[in-house]
Amino acid sequence: MDTLTLTTPSNYVVTLKKALSYRHKLDVQESLLGNNSIKLDAVNPDTKKMDMEVAIKDLFAYRRKAMEYLVVSVTNPDGSQADNAFEAILDMPEDDGEAVAAKVAEVTDRAKKSQTSS
Repeated sequence: MDTLTLTTPSNYVVTLKKALSYRHKLDVQESLLGNNSIKLDAVNPDTKKMDMEVAIKDLFAYRRKAMEYLVVSVTNPDGSQADNAFEAILDMPEDDGEAVAAKVAEVTDRAKKSQTSS
C-alpha cells in the first residue's frame, strides 16, 4: 500500500493511502449518488449534458467516506498514536481537519482526473 504523509498546522502527522481501491471508490461514489436519481429526459438541449441535482448532505457523506477509507493513521502532536484515525480527525481543531480534508480531496480529484484523461 502506497502512502503519503501530511503534517497539519498543529503538528498532527496523518498517513493516508495514495489511492482508493476500486471497491472503496465504488462505495464512495455510492455515498454521493446513491440517493439521487437521473431523469432520462433531463438532457439539456443546449449543452447536450445531463442536468442532475445532488443534495449538500450527499457531498459531505462523500467527503467523509473518502476520508474514512484513505486515512491510515494519526500521530498526535505529543507523539502518541490515535486509536481511531477517522475519529481523531473529527476531533482535531478546524484548521487541522480542513488540511486533512484538502489532502483527501486532492487524492480523490487526482483519481477523477486520471480517469477522464485516459
